[in-house]
Amino acid sequence: DEIFDCFGGTGTFVLVGAQLGRKVMGCDNSREMLKIAEERGCEII
Repeated sequence: DEIFDCFGGTGTFVLVGAQLGRKVMGCDNSREMLKIAEERGCEII
């Protein structure tokens, strides 16, 4: 399954989806949230 989270926030949904073996992408319009998501292990592109 592929999952897209358009309100990615700190990346919790993305990280859990990846742990469950899903192809996951997310986005957020807040640089602060993206920085936290990256610190938590999300790859920011």
